[in-house]
Amino acid sequence: MRATAINLTLTPFILAIACAAAPIHAQSWPSKTVRFIVASSPGGVPDIAARMLADRFSRTLNGTFVVENMMGGGGLLGAQTVSRAAPDGHTIWMATSTHLTSNSYMYKALPYDPARDYDPVALLISSGFVFAVNADLPVKNIEDLVALAKSRPGKLNYASTSPRGAAGIVGEWFNHVAGTRIVQIPYKTTAQAAQDTAGGVTQMIIISLGVVAPFVQAGRIKVIGVNASRRHPDLPEVRLLSETFPGFVLDSWLALVVPRGTPRDIVQKLNRVANEFIRGPRTGKGDAYFTVGSGSAEEVAEFIRKDRELWGQITRTLRIEPE
Repeated sequence: MRATAINLTLTPFILAIACAAAPIHAQSWPSKTVRFIVASSPGGVPDIAARMLADRFSRTLNGTFVVENMMGGGGLLGAQTVSRAAPDGHTIWMATSTHLTSNSYMYKALPYDPARDYDPVALLISSGFVFAVNADLPVKNIEDLVALAKSRPGKLNYASTSPRGAAGIVGEWFNHVAGTRIVQIPYKTTAQAAQDTAGGVTQMIIISLGVVAPFVQAGRIKVIGVNASRRHPDLPEVRLLSETFPGFVLDSWLALVVPRGTPRDIVQKLNRVANEFIRGPRTGKGDAYFTVGSGSAEEVAEFIRKDRELWGQITRTLRIEPE
């Protein structure tokens, strides 16, 4: 009985210590350089976004955030590195929608689990894809493209940097929904794919607007449709694919994630600063990419879960088998 009394007496004291220690993660973090992994090459959208955000994190959170580009295995090396990192807030990742959704259905065995290995922090970009054609192609909109493609089955083509990546799947989904047969031409780099569409080697490209914007401004490429949940702010006159084909929406996005089990207070700090950055005024390269705010980390997790389910539906409809 006496031991019980002692335990009961100490319980409030122990709880007080536990409560006081709870936020210690955020108080002492970051205690060393934070690795900001980008699973693609320098100069691309994920890299630009990561470097802008790393600068804000470094200044706001009183730490050093350093971007590391890990291009191996089509981004699989970067994804695996983060999945195996200590969940202490010193490794964060600029993940793409491909990494966290479609890869689940494209590969029989991934070196990481998109659904279980990470805790989402913030949704940074939701830009969708544009359907852009060579300026000389006699089409002005998606309806024109469908009509032309049906009159020339198998004669039109589109450039894609990954047949089993997001843009490639969007192209095949379009063929399925529109009843067309536009042939996919794979490229190793987005730069060459865009250049060839501008030069007329390919008739169309499905890609983020930022990649083809210089060619659009030069009058060599024209955008005829946007595959996203809302019209692009820089192209308000260009209709969405879903305005022609209801339900045709598959955004391309970037999300900030951390290894599963990272302390909640650190996740909340990253979420707060990321959202402040997205919603605040910015100048310089990359501004057009930051088109959304993400809400809470829980809302981001739910968004990713639903998008992963959508990818499952699409791959089943197109009968795409994992490799």
